Amino acid sequence: MSQYSFSYNYDSLYDAFNAVNRKGKMQKRYLSPEYLAKAQEYREMRKNLNKILRKKKAERTEEETSEVDKLKQLMKNNAQQQKILLQEHLSKVSSRILSSSFRFNLTPDASEDPQKPLYTIGATAEEFFAMQVLCRNMKKLFKISMSSRHEILFQLKTLLMEDKSRYYIIRTDVCHCFESIPQSATRPISLRQMAPWCMDGSRTACTVIICQWQTGIAQRDGRRLKARHICLTKQVI
Repeated sequence: MSQYSFSYNYDSLYDAFNAVNRKGKMQKRYLSPEYLAKAQEYREMRKNLNKILRKKKAERTEEETSEVDKLKQLMKNNAQQQKILLQEHLSKVSSRILSSSFRFNLTPDASEDPQKPLYTIGATAEEFFAMQVLCRNMKKLFKISMSSRHEILFQLKTLLMEDKSRYYIIRTDVCHCFESIPQSATRPISLRQMAPWCMDGSRTACTVIICQWQTGIAQRDGRRLKARHICLTKQVI
């Protein structure tokens, strides 16, 4: 199996599905009607089960008690059927992506900057899952990762606890972030390189800015790429 075939096989598409579905952003139009019907049945059974479980055991009738076990078994069977239907659907999508006739249907979109044309892809399941896999591969290839809120807060707390100096926290959004980064200077930059004028031991007033970047991948719907960052400004006197 070639590397291309491996990238767009069922397992890769299933991983992409789980990543999007966990965020609650999976759109129904990219899934099969059979799978959606089974998923709706599962939600109805879950709703009925929760209605019974909200009652105390002493308040339940014999019919409701037996209904609990029955619903749990039906839900278990339904989950297995959903898995099979999803596998069938994603396998078909994978086959169509790997076919020689597959193409992305790019549509020009309005752009504020003429130098940066925007495009949107088609609304087919094949294009959606192929783009999801492409973005995941780019993320791994170029080591692009987004710092979580907890990581950023932990780093900020560590910096703030280092001394008793006065700090100002500024949170902003930056457009055209990646374009502004010099390709010849992608190595880590030390504080001495960032602010050499305040590293000579003098008590001259200066400002050191430490940025914790939270980078993102360009959205598939044609929106501008944005990178969010937090600046911690320390007043050194």
